[in-house]
Amino acid sequence: GMIKTALGSKTSGDAVLRVPLADLLDAENRGRWWRAGASWVGKEQKNQDNLEDSSVTKTAVSAEEKALLKIASKMGLRTAVRKNVFVVMMSSRDVNDAFERLTHMDLKGKQDREIVRVLVECCAQEQAFNAFYAELACLLCTNNRQYRTTFQFAMWDAFKSFNDEDFSENRATNLARLMAHLVCTFQLSLSVIKPIEMSELTDISMLFLCTFFLALFTSSINEDTFSSILDRVATTKDFAVVRESVLIFLQRHLK
Repeated sequence: GMIKTALGSKTSGDAVLRVPLADLLDAENRGRWWRAGASWVGKEQKNQDNLEDSSVTKTAVSAEEKALLKIASKMGLRTAVRKNVFVVMMSSRDVNDAFERLTHMDLKGKQDREIVRVLVECCAQEQAFNAFYAELACLLCTNNRQYRTTFQFAMWDAFKSFNDEDFSENRATNLARLMAHLVCTFQLSLSVIKPIEMSELTDISMLFLCTFFLALFTSSINEDTFSSILDRVATTKDFAVVRESVLIFLQRHLK
């Protein structure tokens, strides 16, 4: 696929392991370090390599960035800020490394909101749902509440695009699972679904909502946490609209 996917299974609380592009390209020479028991000479030789020929290292970094920038363009990330965010996100070692590097980028004014837009687009274009993006999204929202609002707006923009020809089933299921994770972790309220018109569902919006609710109902959260999610939306001014929307959908489509 165009984007690196998670390797191995993810357990609760663990960062998702992803393999840097440069390591994949040089796997035959340096070994596949991400496999249990495999030998890898990259880390041990890093300092020695730098001393012997620093220009080779610079060329390798430049080649990786060039490859990532090419992918970013193919994905529709056309602005310099979004491309830079993409390079940082994709070249990170794990969730925590990505979070640290992204939050230390030199972004001016509201440019930090572009991090959310890039994350959502990357998640949407993965061949299968990648929990890396969900974990990173939670870290960002926990660190800065403004990201919650930006994620909500990003989801609402996705709802408006349900009828677009290029809005694929894969895109719908990936974004639905991302949204379910954010709701389960209290980063987004269930009221995020308010703009969806339940009486005029298309195949894509139906798939999105089915995936979202199934992910919500089959998540590992306990009954008290699930009740808290419902209680939270019950205290908002949107409760009546959201309650009616949820009941209509569940009664008609998730019997």
